[in-house]
Amino acid sequence: MSTAHDRPAVPAEQEALDRPWRRWASIGVIGFVFGSLVLGFWVVPESQVPGLDPWATICRSLGVPGYARSDAPPAPPPSPAVPVTNVSWTPASRSLLANASAERGSKIAAEICVACHGTDGVGIAPNYPNLTRQSAAAIYKQLQDYKSGVRTGVMAAVMAPMVQGLDEQQMADVAAYYASVPPRASRPASNVPREIVDLVKIGSPARALPPCDACHGVNMSGPEESPVLLGQSPTYFEEQLLAFARGERHNDIYGRMRVIARQLTPDEIRGLAAYYAPPAQMQ
Repeated sequence: MSTAHDRPAVPAEQEALDRPWRRWASIGVIGFVFGSLVLGFWVVPESQVPGLDPWATICRSLGVPGYARSDAPPAPPPSPAVPVTNVSWTPASRSLLANASAERGSKIAAEICVACHGTDGVGIAPNYPNLTRQSAAAIYKQLQDYKSGVRTGVMAAVMAPMVQGLDEQQMADVAAYYASVPPRASRPASNVPREIVDLVKIGSPARALPPCDACHGVNMSGPEESPVLLGQSPTYFEEQLLAFARGERHNDIYGRMRVIARQLTPDEIRGLAAYYAPPAQMQ
């Protein structure tokens, strides 16, 4: 069996003569492949176009400026972005909440809010939220979102007219008042399945779901507008998660709650509602 070492060496002169032919053969093969691609993907598909200019077609395929099709349909205008909220946490908005008056807020609440939320912040119907010991930032943000119209869905038709006459200071005062009312629940329910407790404490890593406590727990380490869930009406809780899942409510910054709610099962939503509900409202 012969090997490369057994073959006679190619003379240097012959090697020098063969080199240009190999170069041109390679260029020819590459050119043939490129030309076939141009013909197959651009020239032939456009052959039915009246007044076909093959040269223009080739230049257009290569991206040469000045050869764009004049009959190409115009690009559609970009869809306007829908704001998820008009609230931004700036030194001014934080100062507004820090200096809000719960006393002034109680008077406004007595005139406008008590019909649905009572003086103690407890909703008069199961589908009304409980506001007791709620985060002032959460209440303020939701009032602002109702007024601007970016919060839609379940309660928007009821709340939007209520807040139209309130200015920023009044909304901050109302938020401060309800945030000062003592909570109705000091600990979550204990008779819920273990998997529900796991969702609250450790989330669901397999689904990339963070634990509820990461934003809504005692430490409140999430966004400033994160509401307190402990003590919330279970009916209201379920309705809002379902509204997030359906996209009917979309005032969650970066879509956090919509992403999470879409992955929760109906049983998990009911279980979480029972976990956070005050004893008197557990269903």
